[in-house]
Amino acid sequence: LYGSRRNIITDELKKGLINILIQIPLPFMIITSFLHRYDSNIKENIIKTFFYSLVAYILMPTISYLLLKPIKKEKRKILHFANIFVNTGYIGFPILHSMYGPEGVVYGSIFNMFFVLLVWTYGITIFKGNLTRKEILLELRDALLNPSILAVFLGILIMYFDIQLPEVLKKASREIGQLTGPLSMMIIGSGLAKVKIKK
Repeated sequence: LYGSRRNIITDELKKGLINILIQIPLPFMIITSFLHRYDSNIKENIIKTFFYSLVAYILMPTISYLLLKPIKKEKRKILHFANIFVNTGYIGFPILHSMYGPEGVVYGSIFNMFFVLLVWTYGITIFKGNLTRKEILLELRDALLNPSILAVFLGILIMYFDIQLPEVLKKASREIGQLTGPLSMMIIGSGLAKVKIKK
């Protein structure tokens, strides 16, 4: 709040902070969550999380579509998008980590993977209408190259093949990942500073 009110955190700087957060600390937080030694039950739960996340992203659009039928078309698009694509990214991960530890981040990152893939395909079609096959493939390619998605794939490989990273790399990754919480709070605070309480 202070940084935004004193114009230290400008709109341009806020965009930069979001970009830094999504590109660097968040992927490191995801990777380091997979570095913990988990038993076979956790590995089974990861497979279940893939299934549950997929089911959730089939049910959410279906239920939202049915509930919003009486709403006018333009407003319906916005509400439909908001119903399906809630914020599961940089705000959610620090909360997951503080409540459930690294294991929570592992499950959350898998759910978020479906979010990213669908927001850049189905999410875009909500507003733009039908995309061509080429456009969908381009959007999918960009989504798959998202640092958070790459971090999930890398984390799963490290976990399932029990790859042991040098301690210095683990420590550095952990410390970079720990920036996710403070940076998220700064971004949220700067957003709240713009809110007019009376309104």
